Amino acid sequence: MTFPQSWRIAVCLLQLLLCLSLSERIVAFQPTPGDETLFGIAALNEQTVIAVGESSTIIRTADGGKTWATISNPGTGELHSVFFLDQNNGWTVGQHGTILRTANGGLSWKVQKSGTTTDLVGCYFLSPSAGWVSGFKGTLLKTANGGKTWARQATDVNADLWSISFADSLNGWIVGSSTTVLRTQDGGKHWKREQSELSNFLLSIQFVDKNSGWYVGGYGAIMKTSNGGASWERQNTMEDFSLFKVSNYLYSIRMNGEKNGCIVGSDGIILGTTNGGETWSIQESNTTDVLYSVTFGSKHAGWAAGRNGTILNTTDGGSTWNVKSVREHH
Repeated sequence: MTFPQSWRIAVCLLQLLLCLSLSERIVAFQPTPGDETLFGIAALNEQTVIAVGESSTIIRTADGGKTWATISNPGTGELHSVFFLDQNNGWTVGQHGTILRTANGGLSWKVQKSGTTTDLVGCYFLSPSAGWVSGFKGTLLKTANGGKTWARQATDVNADLWSISFADSLNGWIVGSSTTVLRTQDGGKHWKREQSELSNFLLSIQFVDKNSGWYVGGYGAIMKTSNGGASWERQNTMEDFSLFKVSNYLYSIRMNGEKNGCIVGSDGIILGTTNGGETWSIQESNTTDVLYSVTFGSKHAGWAAGRNGTILNTTDGGSTWNVKSVREHH
């Protein structure tokens, strides 16, 4: 017997609602307005936080997460990451070559023409004028005027370039799929590929000064340099392998100073360090949803965001995390 399409749709919706009801009983989960997955989050300070994600979602809180507002914007697809240079100037990038810019702390956003339709996933600015955006298939764009115009740069790779970070005005790195590590030593004019002893996806990189940097990726990959990238060492040695041998992808690292930091990834994993990554410990996240991004707004206040609109907050520098209650206001 064939049921009408409307009946089949109704049954599917009922099954979906039942699954969501059961998941809410199992996982301490609080949805954001719209319930869209959030791929990027940036804290401007302890009170102001911006998160971006599916369906061109941009949400903003200015009171430490007590209330959230959905920010209308001209984007049309997923927004993959968000970067703020200071309290006012920020960029978010996403599907189909989307680049959006704000000059008022995320209250409003304008389109910048990227000149590409390739998905863009990484963003970094050294100053209000000089910045880079990276994307799939080796795409790398540079601006020298705050994004008014963007020019493609040669990378000589076809990898997906996920994350960008600079140690200073001259030295920068990009990491991506196929164990890709690119480096510039001339302020981003030229990029060359460097060798990595790993053989997995590299998804996030951060430098905190001219010497200290980390990158993370698939299957627990954590690498650190203490000499400005001259050499890199593993921070998940075989002795620690019981912690990392699960299939956790580590999507985002954010150091909060040279010694303290957090990494987030699949299955709701949060790893924390207080000694520059000499050791990492699992933090209780109260969720099994993928966490795609982590940020800090001060020494103590941090945020993580991920699948199904999950947002977590820490007020003690990452030692403990709590699901943040999200209520929208207009």
